[in-house]
Amino acid sequence: MQCFRLPSRISEKLDQINRDFFWKNSSTRKGLPLIAWDKICCPKTVGGLGLRKTAAVNLAFLAKLAWKFLTQPDNFWAQLLTAKYCNPEGFFHCKIKPSDSWVWKCLLRIRPFLQQGLRWKLGNGKSIHFWTDVWCSQESLASQVGANLSALTDVDIKVCEFITADKQWDSVRLNQVLHKPRPCCTGNPHPEH
Repeated sequence: MQCFRLPSRISEKLDQINRDFFWKNSSTRKGLPLIAWDKICCPKTVGGLGLRKTAAVNLAFLAKLAWKFLTQPDNFWAQLLTAKYCNPEGFFHCKIKPSDSWVWKCLLRIRPFLQQGLRWKLGNGKSIHFWTDVWCSQESLASQVGANLSALTDVDIKVCEFITADKQWDSVRLNQVLHKPRPCCTGNPHPEH
């Protein structure tokens, strides 16, 4: 569960075992559910018992593993994945290959889930893809301006290419690419920590 995405049938079966343990009077007699399982699985602060559904726990474990890969490059496990597949910078841009390990495929498949909560903090911009990373709003710049990624010739361009040596926005370069200034590109970039 900590490194593989469980099939939905397995998750449902584990949840059924948990429900049976919670509600059944004996191994042969069914108990009477007094409250919906969804309600029981809510946090205690909102009236549930704080039990967790298997699929949610599985997804949380996988997200934790992906986060470890992204934020702990000195970790031996992360170094192995980097050497075999890609560096953390390319994690959101690499494609799944049939020869990839099952663990790596599982991590790549949860990228949309991870991206819902990840935001880049603009520093020097060397690691941030200008069009596809979420760095200046709640969605990628390509989504905001309605850009067709397959038609872009500079899809792999980085944000650092729009920052001058004195850490200001290169408005001439931005205008060349965007054709007009965008409100999301205000303020000055700051050095990465």
